[in-house]
Amino acid sequence: MTLRHLRIFVEVVNCGKMSEAASRMYISQSSISQAISDLENYYQTRLFDRLSKRLYLTEAGKELYSLASKVILAYDEMDKYMEHMTDQQILRVGATFTIGATILPRLFRALDTECPDVTTKVVVDRTPLLEKQLLQGELDLSLVEGSVKSPDLVVESILKDELFLVCSPYHPFASRMQVKLEDLDGQDFVMREPTSKTRKIFESYLSQGNVKVTEKWTCNNLETIKAAVIGGYGLSVLSARYIRQEQEKGILRAIPIEGIHMVRDFSLVFHKSKYQFPAFQTFVHLCRNYQNEPEDFYCLLYTSDA
Repeated sequence: MTLRHLRIFVEVVNCGKMSEAASRMYISQSSISQAISDLENYYQTRLFDRLSKRLYLTEAGKELYSLASKVILAYDEMDKYMEHMTDQQILRVGATFTIGATILPRLFRALDTECPDVTTKVVVDRTPLLEKQLLQGELDLSLVEGSVKSPDLVVESILKDELFLVCSPYHPFASRMQVKLEDLDGQDFVMREPTSKTRKIFESYLSQGNVKVTEKWTCNNLETIKAAVIGGYGLSVLSARYIRQEQEKGILRAIPIEGIHMVRDFSLVFHKSKYQFPAFQTFVHLCRNYQNEPEDFYCLLYTSDA
């Protein structure tokens, strides 16, 4: 049994199919099958049940997957440590959509000043996919706005982010200083995807108030949501940071909902076994000391002529 066997096994589990694992690892499917067979013979147990041409992990397979993932991560971290000993630092950062469009560029400008020789690689995606990449060692750390489930990941809140109801300047709500929750009943909305943390926060308030809105659009792309709202196709709920420029230009209006304060955490996430090389430590320090925008930014959201 070798590290190669474990890598193949973990890749098959992650892909769910031997053919896909073979394609991603650039080896033949027969080599994949042989490696799995070797592991099953070595441990004298079945790792997969093969039902209707699909693979399902057995209990032994689940245990091996958990342990093998940790072994591979530890090996890769050792490899990175030795690479960083020669000052060849690559920092791989993940971010969710709002964070990637707002605070991440500012953090990278600060990192460039502190560590000009560091190469950065960025992945912007949804929280569950970033969590998976952290567990597989494909990312060094990530900044997310959603919930992280794995106990193997360290989650540290670094920033509060406020969400607001938004509309076009031609919507009847645009002239109001605030609206009541019941005013939203029956209104057309441009909503995030069902797994979005922003959507879940908003829907929890709708449920408490027994308010029902009409979901006209469903989008996981924030630029599309902004464009739809500006175009007058419905209301939405977006981060205050994300609509700053549109708010200043007067093409988007952010309106508080009376008695409701929608806030979520921006969190720093990394594996608890992660080797914290110098660039990693610097970036974590920058995240922990990130300063909010000046207070007059939020004042824009409460002015009637914005």
